[in-house]
Amino acid sequence: MMMKSKLRHQGWMRGFSLLETVIVLALAAILAAVAWPSWNRHLVRTHRDDAQMALLALAAGMQAWHLATHTFDTDVAPPGANPPKPVAGLSPLGGYRLHIKSATKNDFLLEAHAEPTIAAADPACRLMTLDRHGMQGEPAACWGIQGTRAVHIRP
Repeated sequence: MMMKSKLRHQGWMRGFSLLETVIVLALAAILAAVAWPSWNRHLVRTHRDDAQMALLALAAGMQAWHLATHTFDTDVAPPGANPPKPVAGLSPLGGYRLHIKSATKNDFLLEAHAEPTIAAADPACRLMTLDRHGMQGEPAACWGIQGTRAVHIRP
């Protein structure tokens, strides 16, 4: 008889009670509620930085093109042009689509348009621009600065 009592008692002590499980789930929910907005802000900032880096890389390609061809106009391609023609496309993380909005002999304007998923998460920065002189377009908050400023891209 004593043996049955011990076995019953040991079996009862295994596992978690409903109250303990509810407490752990409540703590996990609180942590998730606190962390989720911070994580979203981090993702938005990461995609903005990615677009900025892609715009700067495209601008560097435009400068190299100008050095080789004496024009920013990428439609004018002399045979065997070196370096290769700058090509717009998606930013490396895929959050922004890059465009060469205008390119003339002496000037260019680059744009980064947010893809729909990023535009929904970051409506203020749906469009970012960069010109030949390194002037970053509005809104300045997208560039993490107060007001527009140049990044000093040298021709």
